[in-house]
Amino acid sequence: MHSKYYKYLFYSILCFHFSEMVGGTQDDALDNITEVFHRFELVPGVVSAPPNEFVNISYEKMNCTIETTDNAFRDEVETAPKVWWNCNESLYYTLSVLDMNNNRETIKPRFHQNVTWWRERQWHIWLVVNIPGCDINRGETKFEYALGLEQNTLDMHILIFLVYQQPDVTPMKFNVAHRDIYDDRSGFEIEKFANQSNFGPPMAGNFLYFA
Repeated sequence: MHSKYYKYLFYSILCFHFSEMVGGTQDDALDNITEVFHRFELVPGVVSAPPNEFVNISYEKMNCTIETTDNAFRDEVETAPKVWWNCNESLYYTLSVLDMNNNRETIKPRFHQNVTWWRERQWHIWLVVNIPGCDINRGETKFEYALGLEQNTLDMHILIFLVYQQPDVTPMKFNVAHRDIYDDRSGFEIEKFANQSNFGPPMAGNFLYFA
C-alpha cells in the first residue's frame, strides 16, 4: 500500500514540474483537445495548428483507455498500444507518435520560448502511413514502435499521438526504422513531413506523460 502511494506521489511531482515547463496545469478542463494543445503549448511547440478530435489510446499493461495528461511508467508504454479515432473507412491516414523530451540537455526552454529548439529534438517513436480507415495493421510502418534509450534520469517524457488525414495513398521515400535502429528517429520533424506530403494539420491528437 505504501509503495503504491509513493509511486503515484512521485508521478504527481514529476508531472507538476513538466507541466510548469510546457506551460499547462493539471487542473484545467481537458475535454477539448484543441484547447488542451494550446494550453500545454503543444501549439506551437509541436505543431502550428491543433487537432480537432481525440485519438483513443489503450495500452495493455494499463488496462484502460488513456485520458489526456494521464501518467504512466516506462514499462507500461514499452509496447505499441491499440489506437483508434473517428475515421472514414474509405480514406487513408498517417499515425505519428513522438516524444518531446527525449534529450539529455539539463536546461530546457519552455515550448513557447524556443519552438525551433523543441522541434529539432523531436524523437519519433512510431510512424505508420497509408492506414486504411483505423486499421493500423494494414498501414505501412515506417518507424516501428520503440521508445528512446533509457537515460536513467528523472525527466518526465511527453508522448504525443497525432493523426493526419491523407489526400490519397502517399508513396514514402525513406527507409524503415526497426525497433533497434535509432539514428533516423531524432530530429524527424512531423510538421515538416506533413507539409511535404500535403497532409494539412493533424485531425486528431492526444498525449500522456511517462517516466
